[in-house]
Amino acid sequence: MALPITHIHKEIESSTAAKDRTVSDALELLEKHKETLDHLLTTITAVDRAGILTMTSSSIEAREKIAIIALEQLTSPTITTAIQNVMNIVSVFSQLDEQQVKQGTLALQAGLEEGFTESKNAAPMNLFNVVSMLQDADVRRALTFSFGLLKGMGRTLQTSSSE
Repeated sequence: MALPITHIHKEIESSTAAKDRTVSDALELLEKHKETLDHLLTTITAVDRAGILTMTSSSIEAREKIAIIALEQLTSPTITTAIQNVMNIVSVFSQLDEQQVKQGTLALQAGLEEGFTESKNAAPMNLFNVVSMLQDADVRRALTFSFGLLKGMGRTLQTSSSE
């Protein structure tokens, strides 16, 4: 049968020995990561010289004031209206077919390019030019699309105004 344990011997380290061990461990870590620490200090020095460290510290100190100004700007009526308008535009485009949007944007781009080219090169428009332009299949196609667009807009505007 085993003898009962009546005494536990625990070595208590003196405070100076603990401090010496802590300093020794810290020096060992510093020596192990000397190259990394040198690079870190060089980087922090460069950031400080550029004024970024001061700017960051000042921003942290003034974070509440900055947050209040940012919230005031974001909740201003013009920004709120702009955000709502963007959301409405995104909603409209999300309901359209992807190919239709792509074709429409390509047509708009080509139309703008052609319009700028024609406006630089062409003589002033007269009635004869307008009638002759109506003979062009591309012009008739664009007019048909435009009239359909105008008709749909007018129908929606009439429905909106009668409500």
